[in-house]
Amino acid sequence: MQQSTLQDRRYRSLVLETSMAGLAPAQSRIQTAIYDSFKQLNQSSAYLLEMTGVPVFAVATQTLIQGDITKVSIFSSIALMLLFLLIFRSFGVLFQVFSLLAIVILGSILSTQLFFGYVHGMTVAIGSTLVGICIDYPIHAIAHAQSVNPKKRTAVIAKIWPSMLLGGI
Repeated sequence: MQQSTLQDRRYRSLVLETSMAGLAPAQSRIQTAIYDSFKQLNQSSAYLLEMTGVPVFAVATQTLIQGDITKVSIFSSIALMLLFLLIFRSFGVLFQVFSLLAIVILGSILSTQLFFGYVHGMTVAIGSTLVGICIDYPIHAIAHAQSVNPKKRTAVIAKIWPSMLLGGI
C-alpha cells in the first residue's frame, strides 16, 4: 500500500489480484464483494473506492451491451407484433404465434441456465433470432389455412405439417 498527497488530500493505492477467470460474471461477483467489504469497513466515509482495470471495463461493457440488447429486443418485438396485426388482422392468431415464440425463448433460456449455470446476453440475442426464423413455420401454416375455405384447412395443414416439423427441429 502506498500513501501519497494529491492537492492536500491523502490517498492510498491498493492492488488486488484474483485467480478468477476474466469473464464478466465472475468479475462482477468479485467487484460486488469488494464494494460490500469496503462499505462495511468504511463506515466513517473517510475513503472513496475507485476501481479500474480490464475486469472493471469487462463488467461495464457487458452491462451496456445487455441494456442495448434489451432495448432492441423490446422495440423489434413491438414492431413485429404491429406488423403482424397489420397483415393478419387477428389478435387470436397473434396470441397463438407469439405465445409459442415466448414459450420457446423462455424454455431455451431456462435450459441454458440449468445446463451451463448462466445465460449470456449474446446467447439470448442470437438464440431469439434463430427462434424468430423458426416462427415463420406457424405463420406459413396460418397463411395456407387462410387461403382455403374453412372445411379444407385441416387437410392443408396436414399436407404441410411434416415439412414444418422438420424445419422446426
